[in-house]
Amino acid sequence: HWDPLPAYSTDIAAAWEVADKLLGLYDRYGNKIEKVTIIKTEYNVSCELMIENGMWAGEAGTAQKAICMAALKAIE
Repeated sequence: HWDPLPAYSTDIAAAWEVADKLLGLYDRYGNKIEKVTIIKTEYNVSCELMIENGMWAGEAGTAQKAICMAALKAIE
């Protein structure tokens, strides 16, 4: 028996769980993720994962998808 995974890319509460767990983790190059920022513009939403010398960013039509895109880029 298994439990289905949360709908991270469509459920904002599940997506925020991802964002919260990313804080303090290290990206694929060993840089600590220090801050998560969500920016909404007229056309899309961006999630920025701030590291010491830069950031990982994901852009999408919703905050949920932007969080997932940034997480995939940083951790993949």
